[in-house]
Amino acid sequence: MIADAIIERTEALCPPFSDANCHVGVLGTGAIGGALIQKLARRGHTVFHFGLQPWDSSTEFVRRQREAQERIHRLDSSAEVVTRATVLFGCAGKDVLAKDCDIAATAGKWFASCGSMDVEFASLIKTPGSKLQRPHNPFSTVVVPTSQGHAYVLNGGFPVNFDRNQDSVPLSKIQFTRALNAFRALASTPSGEKPNWPSASVFPEWDRVG
Repeated sequence: MIADAIIERTEALCPPFSDANCHVGVLGTGAIGGALIQKLARRGHTVFHFGLQPWDSSTEFVRRQREAQERIHRLDSSAEVVTRATVLFGCAGKDVLAKDCDIAATAGKWFASCGSMDVEFASLIKTPGSKLQRPHNPFSTVVVPTSQGHAYVLNGGFPVNFDRNQDSVPLSKIQFTRALNAFRALASTPSGEKPNWPSASVFPEWDRVG
């Protein structure tokens, strides 16, 4: 669900991403990075990825991935991924370009943070001369000057699916998830007893459920 929101938001902000032939990179292969790898490959993108987490060929994750295996390529460093991809998704929970990436190699690239904080591309944003496309909007694209052109960091470097709305994923999918949780609460409640609903402070609308 979060991966879907990331893809949807990136498509709205990043012109090159709308092309299925666009090569993409995923830096970090945890839960979010893994989901993105699968979904991006199924969209038709060639996906390059790098992450420190080990891959287990017996997991359902890898079995599902084989549907688009020919479009998925593991590389040996984040620098290699930057070189091969045009749009890059940071899912490592840290500054993935801090150590082994030449800033000049980022020219013409677009970067989308997918963590829970604004650290994924911090070293890139701190490049001297970097500026927001719209100075009074902290969520606008950061334009980063390099010796070879410009790099672009979406959403001001904040997680790309965070756009100041209350919900960071599409409301329809949140409602579906809440419905599943409600069903689970009902299914686990003995007959005749009142369900143990989540706190109304979390889901206010559930306070109206009989």
